[in-house]
Amino acid sequence: MALPQSVNFRLPEEAYAGLAALIAHSGVLGVLLDCAEKAGPGTGFGKIARNFADEAKIQSSDAGSIVTTLWNLYDVRRELDLSADDMISALTAYLDKNSPEEWRKKYMEGWQKVSPSIQKVLDGDSSLALDHKSVRLTYAHQNVLIDADMITDVRPVFNQSGEAIRGMVVSHQMVIEYHDGFDAKRLHVVIDGKDVSKLSALCKRAETKAQTTKSSLMDRSWITSIAGIEE
Repeated sequence: MALPQSVNFRLPEEAYAGLAALIAHSGVLGVLLDCAEKAGPGTGFGKIARNFADEAKIQSSDAGSIVTTLWNLYDVRRELDLSADDMISALTAYLDKNSPEEWRKKYMEGWQKVSPSIQKVLDGDSSLALDHKSVRLTYAHQNVLIDADMITDVRPVFNQSGEAIRGMVVSHQMVIEYHDGFDAKRLHVVIDGKDVSKLSALCKRAETKAQTTKSSLMDRSWITSIAGIEE
């Protein structure tokens, strides 16, 4: 299987540790798929990895490495527009030719033995692949929130000469950190007490609507998750 010439297919050094973990724990990949199916769409890889480690009785570092590696392989497969079968063939050819000699001597034979099991996980309809897709679609926006904070300010009001304080004003500064494409940015917005009350009410209403939607779809054949909450 020849890779498309227009795509630079290259594995970073840390990827080999993830592939080694995949080889070592290929026998419990079915457990991983069960964990992803139970977790439902929109669940981040952190929770899936923790559940996987608990259910499969493996080290959390290995579970995290396996899930991260598979999610990265999904991204590569999507970028190259390959089937799971072609992805495995391309990856096998790449590893046979370009992997570090020590890694190749230690793991290449094992990779060839377990690659059919890994191919099943890379299938686009596997539960882990669907979870990866749901997370990607959830955050496929130009601006994505990273973090938010609320800083309360107290500002004095002086008399005309500036020699005496005549009053105090309490206000708030909302700090929003977000991604704008690939750039991390920060926005500071001054809001008053009325704004805080409105924001609080809007957030409570959003939580209620999300729970109502989830409850209303409980009898469907699919799992409905609330993005972020399941993590």
